[in-house]
Amino acid sequence: MRQTIRRTLLALLFALGTVAAHAGEPAPYIRREFKPIDAEGQIAACREKSRQLVESTGTEANRAGFLDISLCLRDAIIDAYGEMFSDNDFTGSDGKKTQYNIRDEVESLRGTYGRLMWRIYNDHDGCFCGTMWQSQHNLETVKLFEGILRLMAAQQEHYPPKTPNPEFEKQQKR
Repeated sequence: MRQTIRRTLLALLFALGTVAAHAGEPAPYIRREFKPIDAEGQIAACREKSRQLVESTGTEANRAGFLDISLCLRDAIIDAYGEMFSDNDFTGSDGKKTQYNIRDEVESLRGTYGRLMWRIYNDHDGCFCGTMWQSQHNLETVKLFEGILRLMAAQQEHYPPKTPNPEFEKQQKR
C-alpha cells in the first residue's frame, strides 16, 4: 500500500514538474473565433417556413413541405460545416488528403437515404400502400438532417474549433 502511494506521489510530482517546465510557453493551438451552431434555432426556422404545407391534409402538400424542410436543413448543415472546418481537405485512412465537397456529400446522402426510405415505405413486396406513405421518405430525411445538425452543434460545443498558434510556430523555428 505504501509503495503504491509513493509511486502515485512520484508520478504526480513528475507530472507537475513537466507542466511547470512548459509554463509560459505558447500552446501549439489556440481557440479560433467561430459562430456557435444553433441547431435547435435552425431546425425551428426550417420547420416554420413549411409549416402550412406540412400541416395540410393533402399528401402532395405534405411531401412538398417535408422536401422544403430537408433542403433547408441541408443548407444549414453546409453552413455549419464552415464553422467547424477551416478547409475542405479530408485526410483518408490511407493518410492522403483530398478535397471534400460538403454540398455534394450532403446532397448525395439526401438522395440515397430518401430513395431507401421511399422503397421501405412505398415499394416493398407487400405494399398496397396508397398515397398515405408518399411523404414519409422526406420526413425521414428531415429527421436524419436534424440529427446531423444536432451532432455538429454538440461536437462544436464540446470541442471548440482551434487553429495553429503563430507564436508557437515562431518559437519552434528558433
